[in-house]
Amino acid sequence: MNVTLNWTIGSGATSQNVQYKLSSGSTWTTFSTLGGSATTETVTALSDNLLYDLKIVSNCGGGSPISSAIMQKINIVCPTVTTTLTSTTISYSFSAIGGSVGSYVVKLFNSAGFTELASQTPTGTTTLTGTFSALSSSTSYNIRVIPTAGSITKTDCTFVPVTTSIPSSCNAPSGVTATVS
Repeated sequence: MNVTLNWTIGSGATSQNVQYKLSSGSTWTTFSTLGGSATTETVTALSDNLLYDLKIVSNCGGGSPISSAIMQKINIVCPTVTTTLTSTTISYSFSAIGGSVGSYVVKLFNSAGFTELASQTPTGTTTLTGTFSALSSSTSYNIRVIPTAGSITKTDCTFVPVTTSIPSSCNAPSGVTATVS
């Protein structure tokens, strides 16, 4: 993951340090030291699914360094969802993303993806599972996983389109004959 920062120069800055750390950590790492007139930098090679704090520290001639507000960024990679369907249920499972992602919600939408029909928190630790039930047979739906890391929620994971099956039919016997004896 790469994060591009843009800012307005603090007055009196002679140089600026671009710093980052894991949000769960306490030690800041200086990614780069830039001149006092710099206004942009791209922090590279950060890991997906980890929540980072980023800031710019202005170093002023004769004064103490002054820090910008802290920005939080993460690139959450959406999980791959597996489904099992019956005529009235949709069971799903996916592997936990790990990193800073600590919670998930799975939502069921109509086939157009505009109307939320149900929402649930999956169970499990490394493999998360759940089942939507009491659904209409032979009907198309969409499932979306919504992962959260800290205060950042990813709401744009791709819809997983599914269609419940046609219920098994039971046909009456045919070609029945009777013989009187």
